[in-house]
This record gives sequence, structure tokens and C-alpha cells, in this order.
Amino acid sequence: MINLFANQNTRNNEIKSRIQKKKKELENLTDAADELILLDDSESVPVQIGEVFVHMSQDGVNEYIDKQKEVLEGEIEKLDARASGMVSSLKELKTKLYAKFGKNINLEEEEE
Repeated sequence: MINLFANQNTRNNEIKSRIQKKKKELENLTDAADELILLDDSESVPVQIGEVFVHMSQDGVNEYIDKQKEVLEGEIEKLDARASGMVSSLKELKTKLYAKFGKNINLEEEEE
């Protein structure tokens, strides 16, 4: 049970990290959409797709940003669901381990 708890705790931390990364990407897309409002309609906008920059019209960029936002929001929802399921499983394991070992085991994470 200790190994299972450790493995699930590691996976949970990885999921939390991925959620934070996806939220940061979503924030960057929102900032980019806000910046597009300030540009002239006639200007083409360079958009980075992978490692390549592609020049697109503002309407095309807005559509691209909206699609990327939808994709990221869906991924965040899936990761949140996985994390919440993992948390309930971790709570159950923690309860069992504390019942068995009492104060001889520390399963709480250190805050940084």
C-alpha cells in the first residue's frame, strides 16, 4: 500500500504540474487575443505553430486562438477529473496507512 500511495502521489503531482502548464498556455492565448485587438485589420500576423511561423490574417488568427482555447479547456477539464479521482484514492490509502501505522508514518507533503 505504501508503494501504491507513493506511485499515485507522484502521478497526482505530475497531473497538477500539467494542469498548471495548460492554464499558463491558456492565459498566453488570452493575452495574444487581447493584443490582436490593438492591431490594424490590414496587417498580417505571424503565428507560431510548432517551430514554424505562419503569417495569417487577423480573422484566421482569432479562429486559431479560439480553437486552441477550446482544446486546452477540454484538456484541463480531463486532467482536473483525473486529479480529483486520484485525490479521493489517495485519501482512502492515507486513511488505511495511518490506521495501520499511526504516527510512525508521515504521508504529508512538505510545502516549498
